[in-house]
Amino acid sequence: MILDILSANLTTVLIFVIAFLLVWRTLRRPAGNLPPGPWPLPIFGNLLSLGGADSRKSLEALREKYGDVYTLYIGKHPSVYVHGYENVKEVLVTRGDDFVDRPQSLKLVQEAEGKGILFTSGKVWQEQRRFSIQALKDFGFGKHDLQVKIQEEVEVLVNRISDLQGQPFDLHDLIHISVSNVICSVVFGTRFEHDDNEFKTYVDMLDENFRLTETAILGLLIPFSYLLPGDLFHMKRLEENKHILKSFITNLIQAHKESFDPNNRRDFIDAYMREARERQQHDPETTLSEDQLGAVISDLFAAGTESTSTVIRWAALLMLKYPDVQGRVRREIDSVVGGRLPSLADRQHLPFTEATMMEVLRYTDIAMAGHATVRDLTFHGYNIPKGTTVMPCFHCALHDRNYWKHPDIFNPDRFLDDWGHFRKPESFIPFSAGRRVCLGESLARMELYLFFSAILQRFELRLPDGAGEPDLTPVIGITRMPKRFEMIAKLRH
Repeated sequence: MILDILSANLTTVLIFVIAFLLVWRTLRRPAGNLPPGPWPLPIFGNLLSLGGADSRKSLEALREKYGDVYTLYIGKHPSVYVHGYENVKEVLVTRGDDFVDRPQSLKLVQEAEGKGILFTSGKVWQEQRRFSIQALKDFGFGKHDLQVKIQEEVEVLVNRISDLQGQPFDLHDLIHISVSNVICSVVFGTRFEHDDNEFKTYVDMLDENFRLTETAILGLLIPFSYLLPGDLFHMKRLEENKHILKSFITNLIQAHKESFDPNNRRDFIDAYMREARERQQHDPETTLSEDQLGAVISDLFAAGTESTSTVIRWAALLMLKYPDVQGRVRREIDSVVGGRLPSLADRQHLPFTEATMMEVLRYTDIAMAGHATVRDLTFHGYNIPKGTTVMPCFHCALHDRNYWKHPDIFNPDRFLDDWGHFRKPESFIPFSAGRRVCLGESLARMELYLFFSAILQRFELRLPDGAGEPDLTPVIGITRMPKRFEMIAKLRH
């Protein structure tokens, strides 16, 4: 009996000691005077402080309490959140070199294993990004030559929508394939048909990974979550998708290797392989390699597909929500363009159309990218250690009341001056800014304009009967996506 009591007490003490050590390890802050913030819970940190489906309101409430710079713990890892356009600009531009790294605590970064562009830092990131920007420019990025490829996909898209003959449909799959084909034509040197079920599977997997990654990261923060029944946090599903997507890219690279001709650059893959082989002959420390190529292509494929197609779906949903704006865009296109497809040359003569697309970007602010400090530094009087995650809040910059009047209202006229000319305010940074600015910004802007203007030129977008009001509640993944929705596209004559 006594032994049983002692055993029970020892078990209780052991559990208490383990719990105490776990709480102490979780709550202790790293050396330095980090900005203030709510006290973190064991294991979870401040995850509960981020609220529900959309964390923007929670972040604004934290800003009201702690100021423009505060600290949240994601699990055991501190993240410094920065609000207000001027402060965000300081992180991204004014002191961009101090905050240019990616957070190494992110699972996405760990899985990248120092490969690619999006989640790397230091020499790998610098060399991969520098070469990719130059190669993409050579293949038309930022130039009117790329307009031909985009308009080919625009024609295919509007024809497929026309074939639906006014029946309700979900734009999601059609626009994903169309946008993906643009980046595929540059990177892979080929496009895929909308009826290619194998390619559609790859695009669907990419979209699913964007939606599920946030949940998977939460699972990684919970000890022994992998022992829970089923795939509760979608980690297995993510791994399966990543393996299949990697095989898809590997097969494309292998096909290029078998037909490689150093004197004939057909696409980005050819250009990268030629450059990597030439550099390796003279610079043994170069990071350009065929091992890196797959990761770079994966980043370009993902970034060139998901974000642009997501913004176009938001644009369609907002046109359903605000039919008066849709009508103004259409009338402007009719008066300037007529019956032919809108081109980049028309852009300067379509200020309200351009303003509407920019307001979609501002209003939805789909992304939030993490940075990290490259050294121990002082920021706004706080000491922030090297490697600390810093989150510049794009939403705050795009909704800063010091720069945007009534920022929570969808209003394209804010991008027009008193004479009706398009203007881009300084605080408009949907593609980030500074050294980490989106390398596909020029392509994205071209695609958004050409797809959006063509869709509104050819069709009147309506809600199906009995559909109710459009639901603008986002689905939170790596990006803020609209919920799946159906619409009717009535062909205009």
